[in-house]
Amino acid sequence: MRPIPIIVAIAVLAASASAQNRLQNGDFEQSATSWAPWVIANSQSTQIVASAAVGSSRNRALTLQASKGVWGSSISQQGLSLRAGEYSVSFCLTTSRPSACWANIVFTASGLTPIQRRIEVPKRAGARQLCAHVTVALSGREENFSLEFRHDKLADTSFLVEDIALTSITRPSIDIVSNDNLDLQATASSSTWPLVVFFGNQKLDQGKGLRGFFGTWWLDPQAFVGTLTAGIGTANLFAPWPNDPDLPSLYFQALEIGPSIYPIGPVSIGIRAFVPR
Repeated sequence: MRPIPIIVAIAVLAASASAQNRLQNGDFEQSATSWAPWVIANSQSTQIVASAAVGSSRNRALTLQASKGVWGSSISQQGLSLRAGEYSVSFCLTTSRPSACWANIVFTASGLTPIQRRIEVPKRAGARQLCAHVTVALSGREENFSLEFRHDKLADTSFLVEDIALTSITRPSIDIVSNDNLDLQATASSSTWPLVVFFGNQKLDQGKGLRGFFGTWWLDPQAFVGTLTAGIGTANLFAPWPNDPDLPSLYFQALEIGPSIYPIGPVSIGIRAFVPR
């Protein structure tokens, strides 16, 4: 019984409008002297620096000075209008004392417990820049975003920050079509990251949460018949799927491989084996 080639085409479309930065002036390029609408707290000295060696470009950045004995400095934007869902938070940072510093991402709203993520600054020798990318799930009621730059309070510490972004995450959907040549074509809509597509002949009665991952997994891991790592373009999967219409359905589910690993949707409706004309 020979393996049947399954052709999976992953078509990655342009990012949608949902990828727009929900924060204003996150790259500090709007003015050479003003960081509005950012609100600064506990900074001994704040200024816009030109040609700063931080972030994706060497243009303007914001510098802050945290005093000895004070927990650190922070910048924030308030009155955000966010929908419930997953969001990506990213920024780039350098500091004068990397071995004694960390950053906190904080979302707050009246009556809600703050959502916080701690980001460690690399402690290894020679580490000069931290570019962080964090995924958070929001309820849609959060209104305020803060980025805190903390230190051990043992000495004055400077922070240089650039490229702050808050973007919503839209997960791709997967569609499978078949033809008389036993080819299966999968199309991914609104995908930013490569996908891994799993095929199997059984699904779980109840989806399982994956520890450390977002989303729910539905394929029975004991019944895989093939796996395809698919980026942009077309790839071939040779799965041992017999040409027999009496066999069980063929199911599939995809993982999006990005800053977080996310199972795409519930498992598909099974695709039955069929005989070409």
